Amino acid sequence: MTDLPNVHQGAAGTAVPQTKVSVVVVNWNGRDLLEPCLSSLSKQVYSNREVILVDNASDDGSVEFVRSVFPWVKIVESSENLGYAGGCNLGVRRATGDYVLLLNNDTRLAPDLLLRLVTPLEHNPLLGAVSAVQVERLDAHPPVSSQPTTINVIGKHLVHTNATVSPFYAPGACCLYRRALSSEPYDSDYFAYDEDVYLSWLLRLKGYHVGVEPQALFEHKTSSTSRRIREYVVFCAERNRWTNLILFYEASTLAKVAPLVVLNVVAKTAASVEEIRPKLRAYLWLFRNLRLLLHKPARIQSSRVVRDSDVIRHMTGRVADASTPGANLANTLSLWYMRALRIPTYDSRREREASRSPKAEAAR
Repeated sequence: MTDLPNVHQGAAGTAVPQTKVSVVVVNWNGRDLLEPCLSSLSKQVYSNREVILVDNASDDGSVEFVRSVFPWVKIVESSENLGYAGGCNLGVRRATGDYVLLLNNDTRLAPDLLLRLVTPLEHNPLLGAVSAVQVERLDAHPPVSSQPTTINVIGKHLVHTNATVSPFYAPGACCLYRRALSSEPYDSDYFAYDEDVYLSWLLRLKGYHVGVEPQALFEHKTSSTSRRIREYVVFCAERNRWTNLILFYEASTLAKVAPLVVLNVVAKTAASVEEIRPKLRAYLWLFRNLRLLLHKPARIQSSRVVRDSDVIRHMTGRVADASTPGANLANTLSLWYMRALRIPTYDSRREREASRSPKAEAAR
C-alpha cells in the first residue's frame, strides 16, 4: 500500500487528518469481479486504511485468487452464505477503523474516492454516513452519473427529483459511515436488499444526517450477482421494505401510511404478474415471523432522538416515477393524502417554498 503522511490536503486545501478507514468488501463467487475492485483500492491516495474481504463460502477460487494477487487484503471466510447484510456485519466486527466503507465487489473506485468521502465526515460531526456517486465510466469526460434514488413514505425506491434535499439513504454499494454509531450496520435477517435503507434510517433516528459527496466517483456493475436469482431478489426486497416500515415508524405514522402500502401492493401486483409468487412468499415470511418483528422495534426505538416528522421530511410523498403510466394521477392523489394527514414529506416543503417565491407573491 502507498505510504502517505497522516495528513492529506482536502478538496478545499484544508488539512484532513488520516483517520483510519476499514473497507469491507463482501464476496460470493465473484472472482472475476475482484481484480478491478481491489486494484482500485490499492491505488487510493488515502493511506490509512485496511481492506477486509468477507467471503461468503465461495466455491470459485475467490479466496485463493485474493491471497495470491492481493496479499495485503485481510480475508474473513464464512462457512455459509450470510448475504450482503450478514457479510458486512461480520466484516465490521473485524474492523479497526473509525470509519467503515461498505463496498460491493463489482465496483471500481476513483483514486481519490476515500479522501473525498472522509473529508465531509471529518468536517461535520453530525454527518453519520456519506455515499459516493455512481458513474458509467470513470474515464469519461465529463463522467456520466446515474440518477440518484430516494424512498417514499411506503419504502419504495424512486428517482430523486429534489436537488435541495439529500436522498434519504446512502446506497450500500459504496457507503462510508461512522463505526461508533452502529457496530453492526445492518440487520442480518435482511440478507440483501434495502439493508442500506435500514442503516440510513437508523442513523436519521439517532439525529444524524446522511449525505452524498458529488466528487467521490465509482463504477458499479449493478446487481452482477443478483441477476442470476431474480425471484429471490423480489422476495428479499419486498420482505425488507415491509420490515423497515415496521421497525422504524412510530405506530401512529404506520397507521397513516398503511392504506397507501396496501393500495401499492394491489396496484403493483396487478401490473407485474410475474412478481406475485415471490411477493406472496415475502408476506408469508412476515406473517410467520411476526413475533420476531414485533420484538425488534423496541431496541431501535430506544435509540430514537427525533420524531418521525423530522425523518419523513427527507422522503418523498410521490408513489411513482414520472415515466410510469398513470404517474401524474397517482402522485397527485398521494400528495393530497400527505397534506390531508399532515405527513410532512419534502414535497410539502417544496410547495411552501414555491408559494413564498417572488413570482408567487406578485401573483397574489
